[in-house]
Amino acid sequence: MLIQYNPKQRLKKPYNPILGEIFRSYWYNPKTDSKTFYIAEQVSHHPPITSFYVSNRKEGFCIYGTILARSKFYGNSVCAIMDGSAKLILLNRGEEYNISLPYANCKGILIGKLTMELGGKVSIDCPKTGYSTEIDFKLKPLLGGLEASNLIEGKIKFAKETVAVLNGKWDGEIVLQDKRENKQITLWKPDLKVIESRLKRFIVPLDEQEDFESEKLWLKVSEAIKISDQNLATEEKCKIETKQREEEFERRAKFIEFKSKFFTYDSINKEWLYNYSDLRPWDPQNDLYQYESNFKILTKTKLNLK
Repeated sequence: MLIQYNPKQRLKKPYNPILGEIFRSYWYNPKTDSKTFYIAEQVSHHPPITSFYVSNRKEGFCIYGTILARSKFYGNSVCAIMDGSAKLILLNRGEEYNISLPYANCKGILIGKLTMELGGKVSIDCPKTGYSTEIDFKLKPLLGGLEASNLIEGKIKFAKETVAVLNGKWDGEIVLQDKRENKQITLWKPDLKVIESRLKRFIVPLDEQEDFESEKLWLKVSEAIKISDQNLATEEKCKIETKQREEEFERRAKFIEFKSKFFTYDSINKEWLYNYSDLRPWDPQNDLYQYESNFKILTKTKLNLK
C-alpha cells in the first residue's frame, strides 16, 4: 500500500489490490544454481485477502500463506496490519513451521521525517519437533534515539523450557544466548558482505505480462507517481476500480461467483492452497531444475526431457 498526501485533499492510496490481481517473480542463487519462485494472487477484495506461494525445492524449502491486510490511521502515522500466517516447510526434514506476521508502522505522514518500523509479536512453532519461539518487534519510543529503533527480543523454547534467548535489531546484529551450552553467538549480522550477496529479483518483461499482473495493471498509476502528478495517479486508479466494480456487478447479475485462477480454498483446513504445489523433497538423481510457466511452478526431470 502506498500512501499519497495532497494538502488540499485527503490522504490517497494509489495502490489498492483488486480482485484477481496476480504477481510473479523469482530470485536466482548462483551458489546453488537454483531459483526461488514467488506467486501471489488477490483472492478476495472484500475483505482484501492475498494468497502467496514460494518454492525452491532444490534448496529444500517452501513457504505459503494468506494475508488479510487492513490499516489504521493515527493522525500522523498509519499502521498496516497483516492478519494471517505463513507456513515454512523444510522438505527434506518433513518439518512444518507455523509463522505469524508483524505489522508495519509508518510515521511522519503529515509532518516530520517519514519512517517505517515493524511492531508486534511474531510466533513460530513446529509441532513435529516441539520447538517454538515468540519474537517481540518493538516500536521506537517517543523520546528514543536511533539506538532504540528496530529492536527485537525473544525466547526459543522446547516444550515449556527456554533453551535460548535472542535480542538485537532486525536490520542489524542479532545475538543468541544458548542457555543449554551457556554460550553466545551472532545469529544475524547484515555486514557489507551479506548486503553485497543479496539476490536480485527478476520479473517477467512488461510486454509478456498478462493484463492482471501487478506491474502492467498499475503501470499508468506508477508513471503518474514518478512524475509527482497526484491527480493523474488518482484518475488512473479510479479507472481500474470502476472497471472492477462493473465486472463485479455483471457477475452478480449473472449469479456467477468469482473463482481465483491459481489458489483454491480448503474449507476443511480453512486455508488457501496453490493449485500446483509440489512438496516433494528434491531428488538429485532425477530432478534437474524448477521453472515457471504461466504461473505454474514446475520441475524438469530426466524422465520428462522429451
